[in-house]
Amino acid sequence: FFVGPLFVDACPSGWQKPDPAGMGCGASTHQGVVLRKSEAEKLAVNLLPGQLFEDVAFPAATSSICYDSTKPMPGWSTAVWKRASEAFDSPAMFKGRGSNSLVEQGQVGNCWFISALSIIATRPDILRHLIVAQYPEHGLYEFRFFKGGEWVNVVVDDFLAFRPEGGLLFARTTVDGQLWVPLMEKAYAKLHGSYQALAGGEISYALVDMTGGASEYIRLDSTIGSNLKKKGWLLSKIRQAKAEQWLLGCSFQRASSTMVGAGGETAGTQGLIAGHAYAILDVHDVQFQGQPVELLKIHNPWGHGEWHGPWSDKAPEWDQVPNLKQRLGVVDQDDGCFWMAYSDWEAHAAFLSVCRTYRNTIGDPFYVITEPRGSWSVKDNTAGGMGSEKQPQYLVMAERTTAAFIYLMQNDYRYDLKRSDYESTRAVSICVAMADDGERLGSEFFKPGFFKFGTNFVLSRAIGAELVLQEGECYDIMPILKDAGQEANYQLYIFSTNRVRMKKTIKKGSCEDEYDSIPLVNVTRKITAEWDPKPRHNTYNGSPNLPSGMATDNYTETEAKGGWMSG
Repeated sequence: FFVGPLFVDACPSGWQKPDPAGMGCGASTHQGVVLRKSEAEKLAVNLLPGQLFEDVAFPAATSSICYDSTKPMPGWSTAVWKRASEAFDSPAMFKGRGSNSLVEQGQVGNCWFISALSIIATRPDILRHLIVAQYPEHGLYEFRFFKGGEWVNVVVDDFLAFRPEGGLLFARTTVDGQLWVPLMEKAYAKLHGSYQALAGGEISYALVDMTGGASEYIRLDSTIGSNLKKKGWLLSKIRQAKAEQWLLGCSFQRASSTMVGAGGETAGTQGLIAGHAYAILDVHDVQFQGQPVELLKIHNPWGHGEWHGPWSDKAPEWDQVPNLKQRLGVVDQDDGCFWMAYSDWEAHAAFLSVCRTYRNTIGDPFYVITEPRGSWSVKDNTAGGMGSEKQPQYLVMAERTTAAFIYLMQNDYRYDLKRSDYESTRAVSICVAMADDGERLGSEFFKPGFFKFGTNFVLSRAIGAELVLQEGECYDIMPILKDAGQEANYQLYIFSTNRVRMKKTIKKGSCEDEYDSIPLVNVTRKITAEWDPKPRHNTYNGSPNLPSGMATDNYTETEAKGGWMSG
């Protein structure tokens, strides 16, 4: 189970299967929330037997591929659109090895999204929740993604773009006729307006969009990254991610200026590609020549191009451990999947992405507290900029000492086709001070004795900080917009292992809102969507009184555009 409203298994075929109480997936309730039919089910009811659904909002045309259909990229204008039933002998959402088959990137620079799909493919539980409904007899499918603090449902038909000579133009799996990857990519493209809108991004963005999780992106040559490596904590973090079933991705360092990728990737070392998103699929501890070795399984979304060093497909190490080679399924094939020792990975890695998918397991529950609609406003005198206390502030107290994750999330401006994500996203930071008298701090916020810590300013969709809230102490949390006089909206989340209370203030002595944390263990919710033919996607306006999920990228320390993946 995951953070946010997506907690219930969706019926895989249009939510048509009745529940034991006979209410059906489209009519059951939980905690007073009506669980309505999916949009695809509503549409399917109005289709005649054998009638195929055609999505006029995202047509089988060049306009769905690129921003300006009069200026398509090479190869896009000649795309041939075919129904899945027309293009494949026996198409199905999953075939053969199902989601375990390899995911391959198509003719758009969205390696960050494809790498995320490669990771999601290892987690059928997550993948199952992303597929809301499917009606193959009508060519009608519905998926969901987490955007702007809520789950958004997207309906698509099964028209897919092919090259004139054959073969899918965009993403695919290694199993012919398997549809989950091309259809999910199509839904994600529709959500953002076009396939071209997916060019360039960060793997953590896609992981968050598909899980509602809390994503941490670590630049390994930063002070924090260097300390993690020096103290052995980086490997511990990877081990923890495996134990907690969190999701992992990475990129590698640049070693030359030779351009090899359409998105601007460059040649790395021993087959690795710099500036390119990879998925970390597995971690294994093995014994080799009497010594422990940690092995990482890596996947290149291009479906080719692998590491050539120790423990690669052809490496002699495998000849000494044939049983291990067989157990791990190592094959000498240029399929983009390879193993490498952790020590080699650490020496070559540039970034590590960890997406925490909070689940309700046996033990203490997580709690969440949410500020759904915060803003930096000139009118409210809360747009003071870096170093100014004229910001929204939040006074926080914990019932008991608790570990906490503070996340600040801006809007995803990829929706706006006139601006790039980074042109619209603001540089932000999170600062924390001690408010011993329980009141909002003024200019003393940044002075010794009050100021506790602050993150770097980061130009990215979200930023996060981890700390321990001591019982009986009052903390003043300040989200800061770097440039004075700029305005922007945000959402603030605090996840904790114990209950937390929060009070919002925009000036001394004021109290705009008070919040109590909500235990995630009891939150169960499905979402539907209301159809509006004008937007590019269906939307659901979730209740601000329920935790709507955690969708952030925890940039502990990085430069602007530092983790941007264009391939």
